[in-house]
Amino acid sequence: MSDTAAVAVSGDTIDEAMKPIVKVVQELVRAWNAGDAPGFAAQFGEQADLIHLLGGHLSGRGAIEQAHRALFEGTYAGSQIAYPVGKPNPHTPNWPGVFLRQKLTFKEGGKTHEIQGSPTLTLRRAEDGWKIAVFQNTRVLGAPADDGEEAAPAEKPKAKKADKPDKTAKA
Repeated sequence: MSDTAAVAVSGDTIDEAMKPIVKVVQELVRAWNAGDAPGFAAQFGEQADLIHLLGGHLSGRGAIEQAHRALFEGTYAGSQIAYPVGKPNPHTPNWPGVFLRQKLTFKEGGKTHEIQGSPTLTLRRAEDGWKIAVFQNTRVLGAPADDGEEAAPAEKPKAKKADKPDKTAKA
């Protein structure tokens, strides 16, 4: 899959204002699929914040690069990612947001696994182009699991049954 195909835009049309944003997303895909932690982190501003799929918070480009280097050398070595662009949300001309879909494919224990997510990005215009200021990723529960079956949604805590008086107890 080409990096361009991995960044398909809803409706297949790209507004002129969105082209530089889509370019940032294309570079994220290219860098991830190449295992290029510096290239991935370069799309973030120096003071960027990233909340990853498991809820951890990375603060700053250096931390983002370090964490992704570990991922690319470990669990997600050789993994592939796609970020189809969903709905753009241009808050202001200098702080646009964009909703993505994520499909992460990796191998572990001889099996291919897939994780779907729903990242939201807010970007800002910097001297050297658009940079990600905030990246929040959320795992999509109920998405197709590795075996093609629908994954079970997160279980809701079960309500406790009200204590019933013991009818055999004597007063």
